[in-house]
Amino acid sequence: IVEWKSRLWALSDDPILADAVFVTDTNKIYQWANQVVAYPTGQDSTGVVGFGVRRNQLGLFKANGLFQVSGTASSTGIAFGNLTVSQLVYGLGGCESSDTILTINDKVYWLSRDGVYRWDDSGVQNISNARVAPWFKTNTYFNRARFGNAFARYNELRNQYELHLAALGSTTADRWIS
Repeated sequence: IVEWKSRLWALSDDPILADAVFVTDTNKIYQWANQVVAYPTGQDSTGVVGFGVRRNQLGLFKANGLFQVSGTASSTGIAFGNLTVSQLVYGLGGCESSDTILTINDKVYWLSRDGVYRWDDSGVQNISNARVAPWFKTNTYFNRARFGNAFARYNELRNQYELHLAALGSTTADRWIS
């Protein structure tokens, strides 16, 4: 569950509703009257994995892509009738763990199956591909089967995104990179 534009946005734990996002009325946390669906539905059993909050966009992360929710906002929040949901990336850039999604200065970072991605005003890009691609694309460095258990945190002293992963052969998050 996240707050964006004076509304709460939440996922269901019902597998039938895996691609649905439930939304409250503006400034009314007790009225879950709205629903957004990240199409295409039924691509996998996990559906929407998590949210990435930017100033003017809300990201809906699936295992195989990223969707963007945007719309016009007034002083009381975003009007539900003006919302648009569009797919930003498909195939690559999906999210492996909702606990790796982190927003820092209107830039969203997360772990995908092939690296660490960033979504900002210039679009979606794999920021680990140029220097450390083998870390995420091979089974040499990290236990890739445990990517779903990875988590991230913001290091405020260094102004860095820190990603915590399991080392090869390990079942706990005993390694971190930034």
